[in-house]
Amino acid sequence: MTEAEQHLWARIRGKQLQNIQFYRQKNIGNYIVDFYCPAAKLIIEVDGGQHYEVKVGVKDRERDEYLAALASLC
Repeated sequence: MTEAEQHLWARIRGKQLQNIQFYRQKNIGNYIVDFYCPAAKLIIEVDGGQHYEVKVGVKDRERDEYLAALASLC
């Protein structure tokens, strides 16, 4: 985990946030999201500097579009 992910996970794991369950490294389709809260249908991605590279940015957009399409089905 990146430092930012560690800080966030320390605050949300174990139902610390309003007794809501979060999962780390959750598979959704062909993607693995950083954090997922099924009760809120919330996905949190904590992206570091490597995501500013063009190739990675393209893959990030594809992932975001896929996840947004899933959200629109709900």
